[in-house]
Amino acid sequence: LALFNSLTLLPTMFLNALILITLWRTPVLHTPQMALLANIALSDLIVSIVAQPITITLLVLDLNPSARPKAYCAISMAQLIATTLFGGVSHLGITALTVDRFLALNYHLRYPSIVSMRRVVSVAVIFWGAAVLTSILWIIF
Repeated sequence: LALFNSLTLLPTMFLNALILITLWRTPVLHTPQMALLANIALSDLIVSIVAQPITITLLVLDLNPSARPKAYCAISMAQLIATTLFGGVSHLGITALTVDRFLALNYHLRYPSIVSMRRVVSVAVIFWGAAVLTSILWIIF
């Protein structure tokens, strides 16, 4: 599992960064649906920068349990918080993208009035806030 994570780390970083750059530089892609995609790409990019290296570290440390450092508990907590925060935003983003496609297919005439950039940004902010709150709860309890 550590090997798989190590092999996918750099492509994940590069490809999510490429998606964000492409969406940023192409004005025709500045739509609510692409904003949802950008939110997912951003959270996945942060997962590959923050959470995935911590996970790899824990998996390598688990190979020899008797040689675990004293910081193992702190590393474990950091991994839990990072995966909850950024993985949670990613999962919520995929859910929002699914709802967006449902609305586009079933309410195609009213879709532009239902799904606006302002609403999509509001939903993304709520997702990040909920993920931060959930991560804080892990620290408190």
